[in-house]
Amino acid sequence: MTKSSTNEAPLRRIRRELDLSQTDLATLCQISSHSVTLAEQGGTQRLPGKILGVLADLGYDPDALAAEHEKFMADRREQLLKQVKARRRNG
Repeated sequence: MTKSSTNEAPLRRIRRELDLSQTDLATLCQISSHSVTLAEQGGTQRLPGKILGVLADLGYDPDALAAEHEKFMADRREQLLKQVKARRRNG
């Protein structure tokens, strides 16, 4: 499994590797498409267990994926904080 860039959520990268739409992944996981969208956009601190379970069944390491998602979220928060601080300095 390749590591994600700061700009792409690990879940999105894996979904694309599997050539699945958000709807397809949601169907496999028995969750809403909205839940997949939120997870990919960083709207969830942790990946839903159903997603981790399905990806584990497909050969992905759920612990590594969860850790990668948490790092993605931490990087995303740090990036947003820098942007807000820069706007306050310049505005």
